[in-house]
Order: sequence, then C-alpha cells, then structure tokens
Amino acid sequence: MAWYGQAHLDMVCAGALAMPNTQPPVSRVSGAAQSDSWSIESYSVELRAAGADVFGQLIVPLYLTRQTTAAIIREGAASGLLRACKYYPPHGMTNSKHGMPMDDLIGGEVFHAMEECSIVLCIHGEPHALSGPDYIDARQNAETRFYTERMPRLVAAHPKLRIVCEHITPRTAAEFVTSTPEHVGATITPQHLLYTVGHLIQGLNYPLYCLPIVKFQDDRAALR
Repeated sequence: MAWYGQAHLDMVCAGALAMPNTQPPVSRVSGAAQSDSWSIESYSVELRAAGADVFGQLIVPLYLTRQTTAAIIREGAASGLLRACKYYPPHGMTNSKHGMPMDDLIGGEVFHAMEECSIVLCIHGEPHALSGPDYIDARQNAETRFYTERMPRLVAAHPKLRIVCEHITPRTAAEFVTSTPEHVGATITPQHLLYTVGHLIQGLNYPLYCLPIVKFQDDRAALR
C-alpha cells in the first residue's frame, strides 16, 4: 500500500494484459491451440487454469502478423474475444520474428478496422534492423527514432485509433504521448523509473536487461 498526502490507497493489481509473443504466438482469435499458433480463446483458458481467474479482467491481445487481416479484426471484435492487438517490431525482441514493419501497417486496412471497431493497439515502440549506433548512442536510440519518425505518422493516418505505447523509456516518448489526444496513452514499467543504463552496465547487471533497455537519467526524470 502507499500514502499520497491525506489519501490512503490500497495498491492492487486489477487486471492482466498477457503478452502474445509466446511460442507459438497468439495469432488467431478463436479455436483450439495448434502447433503453429495459440488463439486468444485457447490461451485465455490456459491462463485462467493457471490462476489468472483471480484478476478482475484478463486481456489477451492478438499478435499482429502478416496473416492478420481486417476481416479477422472485425470478426474478432464482433465475437467479444478481441479487445486489443499487440505490435512487435520484427526480430526486435523475444519471439518477435512473426512481427512486421510498422511502415507496412500505417494507413492499411488492419489499422482502419481496429479504428472502426475500437480495438486498442498496444505498441512495443522500437523499429527493427538498426545498426549499433542507430540502436543507441548519446543522442538517440531506437525508441526516440520510433516516436519521432513513425508515431506522428501513425496518429495522423489513424486519428481515432486507441493506442497504448507500452513500457516507454525515453523523454522523447513521454513528451510525445503527453502531446497527443486522450485516446493515446502509455505504460511505464518500474525498472525504468528506478534504474538507468549506468546501473545496467556497471558490473554487467544482467537482471536489469530487458527490452526496451533502461535509458539515461534525463529520461528517467521525464518519466517521473
């Protein structure tokens, strides 16, 4: 629990958003699990059997792949099973080989269908296939590039799309989100509030390594 001024708040976890970058991925809406994919329906059953039924709500997003179509979005929304989709940059993190470049989605039918059906887009905001200096250096990193080059285009092309920029770490991302309408939001993970890249590399503190990696003190201050 935590105290904020005179108000006493019980800190609880009200729900869970399961990540669909499983192996195999959660790339279908309904039906039984198959050797090459989970469905939202089948994965939800497994999670609840493992104890996730204690949450007030459980949301399993659909992994956006090249096999995702506008028809899948509309049918999934109509069924009530599909509430969110998750974007992963291809080859950008764990089990993200099924992802596709954001440039291939902006302005496309899948995002238009999500807009139409009020399906939330959850984003891992890093581009793919960057060189070392482009991935991170003293002036920029993969996330700052994503939030300056792709996110403005995404919001302009899909002005009604509900978006959650997940686990943002740089100041650039925080400033972008605060400049957008209320239907664009963000999440921040505890390690990005507590640590910097200095904590990570000092003694190679492996437990702090997670994508997107922790950034610099100026970024941490902006998130707070």
